Amino acid sequence: VSTQSTWEVTDIGDAALLTSLFTSLLNNDVLVVCTSNKPPDALYHMNPNFAAFVELLHRHCQVHHLHRRFDYRVATGTACSNVYLTPNTPATRNRVFTIFSQLSPAAVVERQTRLRHFGRDLTVPFQAGPCALFTWSELCGNENSLGPADFCALARNFHTLCVTDIPVMGLSTRNESRRFISLIDELYQYNVKLICTAEAPPTELFNYALLSEEESRENAEYYFSQTDDRGQADEEERRLPGDAAPPPSATAHLSGAHRASFDKLFTGEEEVFAFRRVESRLIEMATEEYLLRPHLCFLAPDVDLAPLLGHPPLAP
Repeated sequence: VSTQSTWEVTDIGDAALLTSLFTSLLNNDVLVVCTSNKPPDALYHMNPNFAAFVELLHRHCQVHHLHRRFDYRVATGTACSNVYLTPNTPATRNRVFTIFSQLSPAAVVERQTRLRHFGRDLTVPFQAGPCALFTWSELCGNENSLGPADFCALARNFHTLCVTDIPVMGLSTRNESRRFISLIDELYQYNVKLICTAEAPPTELFNYALLSEEESRENAEYYFSQTDDRGQADEEERRLPGDAAPPPSATAHLSGAHRASFDKLFTGEEEVFAFRRVESRLIEMATEEYLLRPHLCFLAPDVDLAPLLGHPPLAP
């Protein structure tokens, strides 16, 4: 028996690998039980690269819709007041710094340490044993441009991550929002403990207003001008959003599921869907039940969870 917690498909390569994996499993009579936050046909409309995978699922698997109306992450668990602190003020930041220093009292706080992965160094601003401290901009801002592989490395190597100054996000900060979504997904997957300050509670952390038709069209035009996805875009058609004379629509050649897929991509529907999940996970990550879960990669017996649970730190 083998288990896999989460697959996240972000491009055609991921979709091809997933199709190849399931083909091998099913052809070798492996019993596969999996869950998804969308039905198979919705996966195809989200990303047409899923076509072969969706057809494979329909051919070999029985699909059951569970009609979920109850979010167990939100409705169960005992909330801890020392984990998710609002708003972003000197007082809440100082509280996070204090908890950071108390979590691993025997460890020396080191500055600008290096985490080596995939042949390059990831800078950790503050580290105390298995605990790390970042600002939100250092993780999700455009200056550093970290990605899922970096967040996975942090999740595998640290028991607790402290993050300060998380702002309210929206589709106007799409890149930063996507990085934050990836960060929380990786931390949650490995049961990493998150201590943070944020401008608003989880239910108010994301502005869910979708982009207008004009804004989404401009995003689509800009996307195709940069990626040349059509394979025959002329240079004179390329433009940045806001240029005076728009070229022929870069998405005019799309139809059916491909058209629906790009509509959702550029209006922000996928970000909204993903952030609903993040909102739920943030609430669960601030409960005693989550805080007491073991990290999936290593044991950290030198981490004192008492400050997280609202108890006095253990005596050294």
